[in-house]
Amino acid sequence: MIDHREQIVNRIEELYAQAQGRIFSLATGTLALSITFRSSIIPDDPTHLWALKVSWLAFLISILSYVIGLISESWVWADVLVNLDCKLNTTRRATVAITAFLTMAAFSTGMICFALFALANVT
Repeated sequence: MIDHREQIVNRIEELYAQAQGRIFSLATGTLALSITFRSSIIPDDPTHLWALKVSWLAFLISILSYVIGLISESWVWADVLVNLDCKLNTTRRATVAITAFLTMAAFSTGMICFALFALANVT
């Protein structure tokens, strides 16, 4: 029974990591393409330009949070390897959880603001 539970937990962690990786890819791609082609997506007289700027900032926060989360997670695993008998560093584990949440929240905010800008400027 315990083995089955461990398999489920491992699968959930794997899916969560895949989702975060895809969010990272989408955030970097959306940020890069929208900045590269900004002259094409920003009309001559744009409305809600603030929404586009907020989306760029949110995508950047999402990207940075993901990278910081990966670094923090590697520190957690290094702690596990070095201190097999000791408790895990809860500060580093909390950092991983916070950055994971921030990655997804910032990405969601970025997508909402990007969509708002797009809808406000459809011609």
